[in-house]
Amino acid sequence: MNKRRWTDKELESLLSELPKATDSQNADELYEKIQAKMQTEAHMPKKLKKRRSLVPVLSAVVAAVALLFVLVPMFPFQQDEMASPDQAMDSGVSSNARSSTSENDVGVTRSEDKLSPKEAEEEAVDQGEVPMMTMMAPQPHVLLNVPEDANVVKVPLLDPNAQFVVPVSFTVTEDATQEVLKNADTALEESNQLIDAPEVGLIPAMFNGVDIQTDTSAETVTLNFTQQQVGSLFVGSATDSLFVASLQEAFADNYSTVILQTEGQPGVDFQEAGVIEQVTLTEKQQRPYFLYSYGSEMNQHWLVPAPTAMTSLRIPSSFSEAVQFMKQVPEELPNISSALEGYEDVTGRVEGNEAVITFSETADFSDLASAQWMIEALLLTAEEYGADHVVFENAPVQFVGPYDLTAVNEVPLGPNSYP
Repeated sequence: MNKRRWTDKELESLLSELPKATDSQNADELYEKIQAKMQTEAHMPKKLKKRRSLVPVLSAVVAAVALLFVLVPMFPFQQDEMASPDQAMDSGVSSNARSSTSENDVGVTRSEDKLSPKEAEEEAVDQGEVPMMTMMAPQPHVLLNVPEDANVVKVPLLDPNAQFVVPVSFTVTEDATQEVLKNADTALEESNQLIDAPEVGLIPAMFNGVDIQTDTSAETVTLNFTQQQVGSLFVGSATDSLFVASLQEAFADNYSTVILQTEGQPGVDFQEAGVIEQVTLTEKQQRPYFLYSYGSEMNQHWLVPAPTAMTSLRIPSSFSEAVQFMKQVPEELPNISSALEGYEDVTGRVEGNEAVITFSETADFSDLASAQWMIEALLLTAEEYGADHVVFENAPVQFVGPYDLTAVNEVPLGPNSYP
């Protein structure tokens, strides 16, 4: 039950109704006088002691009330009414105690009155005021929001074997967009991560360092390669498909066409695919998301969409089918695992711009780390199939990482977020 909270004026009004008393003694004088009277009482006859014992008590009460009336206006009342009446009275008692007790007693009083931050958090959790999952929530692996003056740029990095694209989302100001696209490795260095470091598990984008010009009004991007850069493009028989997939990830959200040049001349020679002068981008793709695992124990992950431009996969046409598709990993995707492993009973559907994801009665969220990857893969996939927010049904827990499964969750702005 919540305690009544008084304002400063209300508390002062209540205190003003106390019996008025005047006493010029300070706390030390009062304490010494009481001690002297108590020592005198100890040597008095029993009857006299009993008859006179009320005198020092009444004197002490009157003096204490007077002292309290003087000290209360000096208390540091908070303007935001955070202190309750009980807390105010405790503060006054503590002030009096510090005036009349030893240093050890003062230390005990202070430790009892003030909890450490950790103790305060634990007490709040015990009282149900703060969900433990919220306090300990890990950071999202996806981009959930950006400042008003910033844009989202997805840099299409590659796996070390150059078999599929791993989109990494950056938040940049508009005038820095071109620089980030030209220098994906520089952007990652600014995030204290090198793209060729083992702990990152990625290599640069195929157009890293290429001259890029954009025309927002015409919705076009122009990439001008040097001959040396064209020579470094070839990473295998699927170079052209991988290149198109990279362009799609980087530019499709804001542009419709990519114009290719070599030393200022039209076209880039892709050998088997021939010379390509421009690429038309698809505004919206429908791709389920998986996990790309790397590291010595394969326990580090990136979220990756199914690479439709590189494989013969038949991508589902609905979100409901996509959720089922995500439960099994196609053979065409090496080092890819399902984000839904252990959650095979989950189902999904899209109603208008809302995706509804339903868990079974036996859903087990005891491994919260894997549950967060699962939630984020579903959120990204829902966005691919036209949803702008997601609701969860029958979730066995309220919080998974930063996500409240009892609330409406907006779809991410991009996968694999970096500062």
